[in-house]
Amino acid sequence: MYENVFSLIDERKEQLIKDVQELVQTPSVNPGQFEEAVAKVFSEQLKRDSLNHVTVGPEPLRASVLADLNGESAGGVLFNGHLDVVPTGDESKWTSPPFAAEIRDGRLYGRGSTDMKGAVCAFKHAMLAVRDAGVQLKKGVWLHAVADEECGGRMGTAWLADNGYLPGADMGIVGECSTYKGELAIVRACTGIVQLKFVSRGKASHAAKPHEGNNAIINMCRVMIALQDKYERDTTVYDEMLPPNTISPATTIKGGVKTNVIPDYCEAEVDIRVVPNMTPENVQAKIDRIIADVKAEHPEVDVTYTMGHWDPETLVPADAPVIKEAEKAVERVMGYVPKHMKRSGTTDARFLNPKGIPSPVAFGPGDVLIGKMHDMDESVGVQDLVNWSKVYAAMIISVCA
Repeated sequence: MYENVFSLIDERKEQLIKDVQELVQTPSVNPGQFEEAVAKVFSEQLKRDSLNHVTVGPEPLRASVLADLNGESAGGVLFNGHLDVVPTGDESKWTSPPFAAEIRDGRLYGRGSTDMKGAVCAFKHAMLAVRDAGVQLKKGVWLHAVADEECGGRMGTAWLADNGYLPGADMGIVGECSTYKGELAIVRACTGIVQLKFVSRGKASHAAKPHEGNNAIINMCRVMIALQDKYERDTTVYDEMLPPNTISPATTIKGGVKTNVIPDYCEAEVDIRVVPNMTPENVQAKIDRIIADVKAEHPEVDVTYTMGHWDPETLVPADAPVIKEAEKAVERVMGYVPKHMKRSGTTDARFLNPKGIPSPVAFGPGDVLIGKMHDMDESVGVQDLVNWSKVYAAMIISVCA
């Protein structure tokens, strides 16, 4: 059964690569109004392949495409991948145009190739091979090709979760890149995230008379430096795979209108990575104490803040069924048991796990070290795509047949 399915994936390698190229050649930079276009292209591929699907979203421009095999059945596997991409940066620094999807030396280059249009097509071809090989499924297989992951996921996977579109799957696979030095791996842990916006208010004056004003930027800097120096991080080791709690003050800072004007307003943002036992309340208490200490020394400081969405950490146990199935699939295809890895960056797994769909952080094509995710000359290995498609097919057979 497995070999028949794997043979089909090998036979269709050229079509797999063409499908990835077609998606990469459809720009879908987020933020922007481009996700609808790539959703339409992927929907046309699914229509050509006679795979049941529907397009949904909070608005037409923020479209996600949902496909399934045997989707009315309970249990099974949900594959999740995003169709939006980050901006290209300076295109003159790319070896080839970022949306050309050029193939060189066994690698497909282009924005979104490894993050993560390659995985979306690998999912699809795994489903098609299982279906066309005549494998009888007892459980469902779902593919969610979603919007908005690169800007927080609120219009993509989070919206699907909040509006009843998640299936009753036994487990989920988020196909973010997890190939390391050519070997397939499982990322089963990452920190959560909360981002905060700080506002500093002062008093404008002529720069020649700074004593008549109150510099909002200086006041903001006092608070940012205090956060850097005095915020008490949680240093508990909850799991060897879970990265540490971190705080990064002033990841953005905006203020000032002119060189000769004392600024009366400043904004800054702070990034905090979340681990178990952290809560919005205890983080807020720590920050409030630090601001109070700054104000005690500098009464002119007027800084407030708002806390954004609180996304908890993802920590899937090593003995969880989804991890064991992932290990079996890699061993069947590649001949070795994959290593377990950790990552600081978050993925859409953070929306699936709280809904009862255990999902590792990342399990998909793209070499973390050479794929240049979010960088110029992003790329994915052609054979890596084929290998991962076989791994996904092996999981479908093991879990659903």
